[in-house]
Amino acid sequence: MSPHTIMLPPASPSNQRCQSILEGRTSCSPDCCAAGNYQSSLELSHTTTASAPRSSLSSTERTDATILDLLRRRAIQTPDRVCYIFLDDSGAEIRRLSYAQIDAEARRIATVLQQQTKTSFTAGDRVLLCFPPGADFILAFWGCLYAGAIVCAVYPPHPLYLHRDLPRFNRMVDETGARLVLTNSSYQLQRTLGSIKAQFGKHRRAVAWPAHVKWLSTDKATVDGFFNPTFYLQAQASDIAFLQFSSGATADPKPVVISHRNVFAQVQLWTFVQSAATMVSWLPPYHDNGLVGFNLAPIFTGATSIQLSPLGFIKNPTLWMQLCAKYKAKFTCAPNFAYLLAAKKTSASVAASLDLSHLEHATCGAEPIRGDYLKLFAKTFAPAGFRPEFFHCTSHLSPMRPQLNQSLTFHVGAYGGAEPTLVACAYKGPRTAPRSLLVDKAVLESHGRVQLLAKDDPRRAAGTGTLLFVACGEPAPGYDLRIVDPKSHRALPEGYTGEIWLHGDSIAEGYWQRWDLTRRQFHATLADDATRKHYWRSSDLGFMHRGELFYYARLQDVVNVPGRSICPQTIECSVEAASPLVRAGCVAVFAENGAVVVVAELKDDLTVAKDGDATKVSVCKQILERVAADQQLVCAKIVLIQPRTIPKTTSGKLQRGRARDMFETDALSTQHVYTHES
Repeated sequence: MSPHTIMLPPASPSNQRCQSILEGRTSCSPDCCAAGNYQSSLELSHTTTASAPRSSLSSTERTDATILDLLRRRAIQTPDRVCYIFLDDSGAEIRRLSYAQIDAEARRIATVLQQQTKTSFTAGDRVLLCFPPGADFILAFWGCLYAGAIVCAVYPPHPLYLHRDLPRFNRMVDETGARLVLTNSSYQLQRTLGSIKAQFGKHRRAVAWPAHVKWLSTDKATVDGFFNPTFYLQAQASDIAFLQFSSGATADPKPVVISHRNVFAQVQLWTFVQSAATMVSWLPPYHDNGLVGFNLAPIFTGATSIQLSPLGFIKNPTLWMQLCAKYKAKFTCAPNFAYLLAAKKTSASVAASLDLSHLEHATCGAEPIRGDYLKLFAKTFAPAGFRPEFFHCTSHLSPMRPQLNQSLTFHVGAYGGAEPTLVACAYKGPRTAPRSLLVDKAVLESHGRVQLLAKDDPRRAAGTGTLLFVACGEPAPGYDLRIVDPKSHRALPEGYTGEIWLHGDSIAEGYWQRWDLTRRQFHATLADDATRKHYWRSSDLGFMHRGELFYYARLQDVVNVPGRSICPQTIECSVEAASPLVRAGCVAVFAENGAVVVVAELKDDLTVAKDGDATKVSVCKQILERVAADQQLVCAKIVLIQPRTIPKTTSGKLQRGRARDMFETDALSTQHVYTHES
């Protein structure tokens, strides 16, 4: 038996998970389970070595395990071990949760839910979690699972911007059919005050909460009776655990159906995180990375997850790396912009005072990787012991161009999303350097073919006419990844760009009650495959090279101009580099009738305020010249807009499609428009 193995008994109607649950107790002791049939049939091997400490639980004999089984196992074997540490916006600890505390509190909340059965809850119902980031959210998540609810985690509408956020929230309520919303007393008060204030504002007609749902504050709810374990005991791997809304970067967020089997398959990919490790995150728990990566995976690995709120990071980006140093984090993750923000906001003296030498995985995800962002981050935190000494980046491409040594700790390669539950491709270990490719830009954009530059090609030194890609790693074990022609559905050979198709156990069941879309996206079959295996169509473009995936762009975001299909980020990089007055990460490029349109935010700057239109005209000319030089393109229109108004998802991803729609309907907060005269 492997030292990491937990033996799960065969599925059986008579199989009991824990006698204490049957008795309705709110806690469970190892003595209780040892006396029954629970621990004896769910043996945990304690075999460890100094070089390879036990890092995770794994299923080897049972296929009906649920993620609740993992939580119960931890609560029994290591009840006092801390799983989550929650921080306030200053980085001070406000709550620690051990496995026993999580389990007991989750069953308390489950009991509260079961008390609602006469009015607003039945097992199998969708229940919305509308919490600020923190302990109350994850406790309600586990409580819903114990009660047999399908969890729907949603971003809480901002009390001061209800007119902006409520339409999205109301769509999610309608789409899920939820009758019950769980929150805490703090947010309940905030939303009440926000609603009152909104009635005196100009957007009062847009502020209407759904009338048919009941709100329940889990931190104030009282328990009257005992927990009914029926639904937990009957839970199967095929049962739906939660609905994970997609990011909404290219369309409205879609409710992705995630089963216990999907989660179980996903968390088993996290064995690289040791049980003694700490993980630091400020990612919102409503999205796949924050929820699965930093709230569910730790239950499997045994690692401790330290969590700051997204607002805490935005208020003080330096705090992220300070916490990594304080807690000796082995793993952290963030999107592109966070690495740039942390680097820009951290002084040299503060960076030098930190110790980041223990970091083994610093993952960058959510968009193609900006090499200049990572280069600045690595340079800023090199005095702190952050080990990737050299990142050589071009100004033409989003990914980095690294010269890497074998002690690399900066992991940027990964590919996934809500539909694969989180990750489908990644690097295997902390000592594996991401591989980069320098390719001919014209050949890729015109013919969809990857042509590597020769070692003596002068464009290597000049940095012109090239695109640099960083690998996302190999498909995870058990995954079948294909690059497919999106029109013919025929698999393409290595070195050709096409749509990324995936098959694997963590691929979701589909979209909630969107049968036609589920059939199109999750039941795709290759034209030349006699087995008719089902694949998930990602709507992302990429290519394979020597067994590794290289991401290119979202299919819907590709800028199609005569004779070329261009990744929008390449043009956006040129726009950002054109003028220091353009806000980084706040540029959207798209095609309108075959012509390039640029939408860019201007910074709050005294020069803009003082010189007005003259400065804006100058910025437009700089953008026009830079894009022409870098991309050999003419921008038909350049729209400069107010800062902090470009459409983004709740996780910070650009919504280029929505920017296009707002451009077409004159809904942008426009400061200046430049139109090129051909």
